[in-house]
Amino acid sequence: MHRTLYERYAAFEAAAEAIMAPTNMWIVKGSPVVSAWEYAYHPLDIFCGYHSPDLVVLDSSSRTNMELEWFTIETVCKPQYVALVQINHHLGSTSWIHARLEILDSWQLVVRGHYSLGSRHRGTTASEMRRIIAWSVFTRVE
Repeated sequence: MHRTLYERYAAFEAAAEAIMAPTNMWIVKGSPVVSAWEYAYHPLDIFCGYHSPDLVVLDSSSRTNMELEWFTIETVCKPQYVALVQINHHLGSTSWIHARLEILDSWQLVVRGHYSLGSRHRGTTASEMRRIIAWSVFTRVE
């Protein structure tokens, strides 16, 4: 199949546009804000003022609360999807966020699951239970 010069140029231009298209994926890593009084505006307020994420993935540890961050994400960022990791670790912040989204009418559970970090015994002791990671994905239905 022989293409005209115009067809080749149009295909090249379409490929260039696809490569140069702005991405909507932002990877943000940080620590929770210690106090609401630290900043006049929460850093997520500013970020979400310019970028509205479609998906937010939260993975936390037992040492983080993320209350201020979550309510900023929920009310200012307003993502369409939220993926939560470590929802089975009751001391982590994602467990209470998972419970909150389950009871709100504006969110619907799409899928949930779990995976093991290599334990063969599948949780027969407390330390092995921490090696099982449960996760969930919610969508906004407003």
